[in-house]
Amino acid sequence: MLRVLASLVACPACQSSPAGPRGLCGDCVSGFGEPILRPGIVAIAHYEEAMKRAVLAVKFASATRLADALGRALGHAVRTSGRRLSAVCFVPLHPSRLRTRGYDQAALLAAGAARELGIPMLPLLRRRVANTQQARLGLLARHGNAAGLFTLSRSAPRVLPRRLLLVDDVMTSGATLEACRATLLQSGCEHVLLGVAALARPGRAQSEKARPVPRPTSPPTSTWG
Repeated sequence: MLRVLASLVACPACQSSPAGPRGLCGDCVSGFGEPILRPGIVAIAHYEEAMKRAVLAVKFASATRLADALGRALGHAVRTSGRRLSAVCFVPLHPSRLRTRGYDQAALLAAGAARELGIPMLPLLRRRVANTQQARLGLLARHGNAAGLFTLSRSAPRVLPRRLLLVDDVMTSGATLEACRATLLQSGCEHVLLGVAALARPGRAQSEKARPVPRPTSPPTSTWG
């Protein structure tokens, strides 16, 4: 019955085909290809076409169940890459932006990845100020915009996990993720693997300030792989 209902839900990535039990239509899922594995980084796909539309649906159209499916897909990619990790954390929104959006897409992705990996998800980081959105800046300005932006959250344990997966939705210049990783390493972590749903190709700073994404009906959760 659930699969029948799922087939009636529009795919949040293309908005033209029915979503399947994986949360997207088969064409969009197959368009992701193989996960991207680089030293210190794991991504589901490049930030383009179907994946770009999926990320924008999660970020701006409240496709929160799709966030869980993408997070599980990221967790699957991490597990098959052979990385051994202790916990998952995420790049947090500033509280003011969280109140406006109503949810933190990176936290949802991290929760899905943690479920797939069978390890805890911990809110270890806090964003100190509501800085200018990275997507509004050029690549050179992003590193300065992220410098000193993050600190440990008040709820972080005194002894941090040794090996962490740090999750965000998109990696373009890497400035935000590297600022978070530096904070975690300076606070006692030994290794921080960066995990993202989408990785922008080098030299292609693609703005997320896109036209509004149609609000989809939340698709069912699952994972790829």
